[in-house]
Amino acid sequence: MTAIPAGAVPSTAVPSTAGPAGAGAAGAGPAGAGPATAPGIGEILFVELLGGIGDLLIALPAIHLLADSHPRARLRVLTFTPAVELLHGDPRVAEILPLTDHGGRAVQAAVRDAMARRPDLAVTTTRHSGVPAAIESGRPRFAVTDLWRGPGPHEPIGDRYVRLLAADGWLRLPDGADRPAGGRREPDQLGERPPGQVALDSGELTEGRHRLVALTTPGGTTPGGTTPGGTASGTAGGGVPVLLVPDAGMAVKRWPAPRWAELARLLTARGHPLLHPHGTAVPRAVAVPPLSLREFAGLCAAVAERGGVVVGGDTGPVRLAAAVGAPTVTLFGPSTAARYGLVGQDGSATRTRLADRRLAGGTAGTDARRPRRTLGADLQGLPDCAVRRPLAITEQECWWTARCPLAPDGPACLDDLSAEQVAGAVAEVARTPPTV
Repeated sequence: MTAIPAGAVPSTAVPSTAGPAGAGAAGAGPAGAGPATAPGIGEILFVELLGGIGDLLIALPAIHLLADSHPRARLRVLTFTPAVELLHGDPRVAEILPLTDHGGRAVQAAVRDAMARRPDLAVTTTRHSGVPAAIESGRPRFAVTDLWRGPGPHEPIGDRYVRLLAADGWLRLPDGADRPAGGRREPDQLGERPPGQVALDSGELTEGRHRLVALTTPGGTTPGGTTPGGTASGTAGGGVPVLLVPDAGMAVKRWPAPRWAELARLLTARGHPLLHPHGTAVPRAVAVPPLSLREFAGLCAAVAERGGVVVGGDTGPVRLAAAVGAPTVTLFGPSTAARYGLVGQDGSATRTRLADRRLAGGTAGTDARRPRRTLGADLQGLPDCAVRRPLAITEQECWWTARCPLAPDGPACLDDLSAEQVAGAVAEVARTPPTV
């Protein structure tokens, strides 16, 4: 494992996340022993080794808020590749410790190596592979090794991370800002990005805009000099662009292909230019060339600027879109929107601007430290599924067998979501301005 400064992470192709790992027993978080009673926090180590891009993005608000609460501390993050690329250029992160090998021995060795510096505070979201013991054996001044304690079935996981760290005194929040979010800026906000937002520089944003124009203009050329492959009706339409993300890291998290085709037909009829990532296929949509994670993020940011929407399952790429401000329509099947949702606790409702503000704890002022909610809709398929276990997702039969016990041809929960329902959510989200 070689440490990388936050501004020097290599590019990689965009994969889908397979979802977060499970939780364990109580850890070593010292209640109340935070900034007020533990001065001199000079170095913080954050260990996020749950395995997916989405897992890092769920933890990102907590990572950022720790940095904001300890402005003199040097923050290091140990996480898996390729997710490390998302921390490139992040002003809150001093050093990135990338890990490629997911094996238990490699994980333990990486944690021990990172702990050799004896950080003042070590925090982890990860309880598998002996990570808590490896942290505690490194004898940090303070350690928080269980951010899964006391979960509720309707509390988003990222929110729980923040609440526990705040309750333990390790981070401070503006009044009412006790919820993490997907990184949407306030229109009059200056200075730092809000917690949870992936940092893109001006060049990456400009490249994303140029790429989107090329992809949604017949005969256009992308920044890489290639002409978008194939043709698709609707790409020159007057509607806002919609990026469709049909793939997922697990078969039980994939919406059926015929539904994607029907959704594309409905959206094309409404004049939306449609795109889909390289390596996937959606009729009537234009294929995006192979992109790095950061290039994909830049494209999603451009979609957001155009008032567009990103649609997909509970996957890393959709979470990445939200983390650069893109409104999302997210389709939840085996995972529950109440715990993994991007926009709030109610997985059936579209969040309007006013509802978004209420969820964030009020309407008072703007603050670079105030986490913001993602704009969009979380749609839960088969809400009353008897197989689903919100507090133990990895113990669900469909999760560990990779097949739905209720339907032989695919996940019954996602089959419960119709193309018309998803198209309606896209229409509602696209009508809601991305900023207030």
